[in-house]
Amino acid sequence: MILGEPIERLKSTELANLRKCILKHGVVSFITPAEPNENTTLAAMSAIGTPVEVPEHYRTVDMNKYVNVVANVDMEGNPSETSYRHSGFWHADGQYFPLQKRAFCNAMVPRIVNPTRTLFLDTLLLKTEDIDRYAGLANTKVNLARIMSGKVVAEITKNVWQPHPISGEINLLVPSDRGRDEQELINSGDPSFIKPEDVRKALSKDPSRTYAHSYSIGEILVWDNLQLLHRAEGNASDVRGPRFIYRGHFDFSDHEIGGTMV
Repeated sequence: MILGEPIERLKSTELANLRKCILKHGVVSFITPAEPNENTTLAAMSAIGTPVEVPEHYRTVDMNKYVNVVANVDMEGNPSETSYRHSGFWHADGQYFPLQKRAFCNAMVPRIVNPTRTLFLDTLLLKTEDIDRYAGLANTKVNLARIMSGKVVAEITKNVWQPHPISGEINLLVPSDRGRDEQELINSGDPSFIKPEDVRKALSKDPSRTYAHSYSIGEILVWDNLQLLHRAEGNASDVRGPRFIYRGHFDFSDHEIGGTMV
């Protein structure tokens, strides 16, 4: 489908794909640009194998000042005020990637570089200098985040035991090597990988600041570390940066990136 069509204009085949995707993964995204058409609903099809053409308008350097997710649909693919919200973000090459069901993210990643053609989020790199420039932060390390084939593992950054200098949150990230399963990573002794139980221990230190939820699709850790990213610049409503962390065992084996959406 062409991104930009309201849901009532979707073709029957697109709605069928939409339902299929929701039923299988609980993933569907309806988005509005941050501006200027805040009330105009755009449908980003996260249906399996559905090509999406992103209008040139959304391929600007600042990614249209980022895109907020307002995905409220029921299990039939119809608009709903009571259904779960869904999140996603624009890839630098114009692709849109939805997150998993109820993974809450109300802010977009400021910069995604070096896109690859593997599984979604296989390469998400936020350079330290980029974050410093966007948020005025110092000494904040954000590691390469990768999602493995069919599995997601969680990692704690080097300063995990220290509160974030602005938001006060625990510093967590989702990383790791695609194609290596969790046990192999644990056994490898890779210093960049932290065991899931260590993640849970970190979360338990201050549950009021970090949220942990469990769903049938796997354990999801929702991270609010950069919630106040732009508060230092006096623009609290313009919050940019990853606000989420999640781990679990998600099967994306029937998805691929390269003109399609996962």
